[in-house]
Amino acid sequence: MNEGINRYTSRFLFKPLAQRRQTPGKLDYKAKLWSSSVTEERETDGDGAYVCPHAEEVRALIGNLENGVAFQSVAVAALQTLHSVWSAEKRAVVEAISLAQGEKLCSMIHSAEETAAAISDALDAQGEHILNMAPDASVREEGDNSWWFALTETIQSIEDGTDRLLSLASGQPKGSPARRLSSVVVRLLRKQHHELLVEADAWIS
Repeated sequence: MNEGINRYTSRFLFKPLAQRRQTPGKLDYKAKLWSSSVTEERETDGDGAYVCPHAEEVRALIGNLENGVAFQSVAVAALQTLHSVWSAEKRAVVEAISLAQGEKLCSMIHSAEETAAAISDALDAQGEHILNMAPDASVREEGDNSWWFALTETIQSIEDGTDRLLSLASGQPKGSPARRLSSVVVRLLRKQHHELLVEADAWIS
């Protein structure tokens, strides 16, 4: 138990984002998305219900483009990442030790699920086949059942998924549908990453 906690604490709370493993050719693209602002306004519909801006952005994006193989590959990777992230967040909800923590995680899960639903609408037959053939990335190894462990596992899930998306999209031309889609999803992941790091910092303070 302590080994897992110490490993993730060291990685996520004390290692600057700028020092993460980067290949020179992809540094600029990754650094730009990692360093951009994570602040956003909460949008509501006419009934006052929360509307996920990332999901709406994805819907607007896929409604105005022709998506090819590269886009489908990024879309599948985004769906796998979001599924892995919200699975980790659902486990963290179970271990939450306060109502505020649970509510924050439920909001994150809602945003991830809404964005994934929007991306799913853009999959063609080939994309759906790739998604169905891909291994489930959400399977969790046995570990400690605690709030801290669940929190740090969720943070790692977000970081691993973000790195994967950035690596896939960085090889695509600037302004391409694949890059634009990855940018939307990465901004969502970074927002959640930031919120969880704040929670982790408050927990150990």
